[in-house]
Amino acid sequence: MSDVPERWSNSSVYPDMWADPGEDPRGSDGVSPDGELATLRDYLRNYRLTLQMKCEGLNPGKLARRSVPPSTMSLLGLLRHLAEVERDWRNWIVPGEPAPRLYGAGDAAFEGAVAEQALVEGAFADLAREQVATDAVLAGYPDLGARVGRDLRRDAIGAVVVATIFMGAFIAWQFRNISWSFGAGAVIALVHDILVVVGALVIAQLQFDLTTLAALLTVIGYSVHDTIIVSDRIREDALKRRREGLPEIMNRAINETLSRTILTSGVAIVVLIALLALGGPILRPSAFTLLVGFITGTYSSIYIAGPVVLFWERRVKIRALPRAA
Repeated sequence: MSDVPERWSNSSVYPDMWADPGEDPRGSDGVSPDGELATLRDYLRNYRLTLQMKCEGLNPGKLARRSVPPSTMSLLGLLRHLAEVERDWRNWIVPGEPAPRLYGAGDAAFEGAVAEQALVEGAFADLAREQVATDAVLAGYPDLGARVGRDLRRDAIGAVVVATIFMGAFIAWQFRNISWSFGAGAVIALVHDILVVVGALVIAQLQFDLTTLAALLTVIGYSVHDTIIVSDRIREDALKRRREGLPEIMNRAINETLSRTILTSGVAIVVLIALLALGGPILRPSAFTLLVGFITGTYSSIYIAGPVVLFWERRVKIRALPRAA
């Protein structure tokens, strides 16, 4: 007998490979549930029904040999794997020490799936037990918003901190021949932009979700882009006018890039105002984040990043002056 699983599906008959759409018990009306708990319950219900439809009426040999394209994993392995998934859901919901895996680490659920009646019965029993335990845990957590919010908050802080540090280091390295303080100016400007945007979201009482996080990271990139434009012009002017002081060079560079900055930001802000007004409640938090972030990112590149560099350079010169005896 070959070790390659038998490819088995009804894809030539029904688009989703498994059921006549008219007899499909899964939710397919296109209406998404509202809220984290309702979404998770709907997901669990649909994938449990899908698994039942795949495995119903198959003997141990077929369960161990058949797979569903495009996967090459056996249905019996999938059955055992989804028992692990049920346990993973509980580990995610319930704080504290996670429960150990049922079948071992890695792909043990698939590797240990062989055509034996006792093993098949044990797999079904494990799955039923894990599903009951998951339902019991969900009943004790009617609101998963706090759990989702905790994960999102942790991921958001990590993403923003990493992006800010690496961008500051990149700018400091790129403009090291003028002054290492450009990196400090960029980081302080970014921190300012983030605090203003987050504060505006809190004041407006808008939802902070994954799209809002993506918008916040976009704001960081936009602000850094503006800062690099100004800093690059400062570097060019510093190489051309070596006898002038840094304040004069910086003032000239900002004036030279001001029209470009206003035009670019103005066009983006007009589009975001339209998106905020006409995009509806789903797009409103991300559009609001981008709008506030683009405005703050524009002026922070001029009025925060530059002055920080000047302040830094003056402090360095003052410390370098010889003290009177």
